[in-house]
Amino acid sequence: MIWLASIRVRIKEPSDRLLTVLTSGVDDLLSDAGFAISSRSLRRSLKHQDGVLNLNIHGAQELRVEINFHRKSSKRKDLTSWLRIPIGDVEDAVERIFKKVLQTKFEGVGK
Repeated sequence: MIWLASIRVRIKEPSDRLLTVLTSGVDDLLSDAGFAISSRSLRRSLKHQDGVLNLNIHGAQELRVEINFHRKSSKRKDLTSWLRIPIGDVEDAVERIFKKVLQTKFEGVGK
């Protein structure tokens, strides 16, 4: 069994810092080879408690940020424990990603 929780956010005007993060050394090589990049993406899987936090940033002009909390286990006890993670812990992880990594403010869900 797998348990997932996802947060998806659009950033209509990404900061220069965030756009720089999405730029890779391979971009110059692709450009030198005559290719035009139409969109970019970045994906990282981060350890989070007993599971994984997947971070995916993709897009072109407008960026989409997806944060996915993932716990895979065949044991009901593991999944039940994962579901009991306090919402404050989830909010803290999301806020840290937006503030310290993406350097943009996360307004919160429904705010």
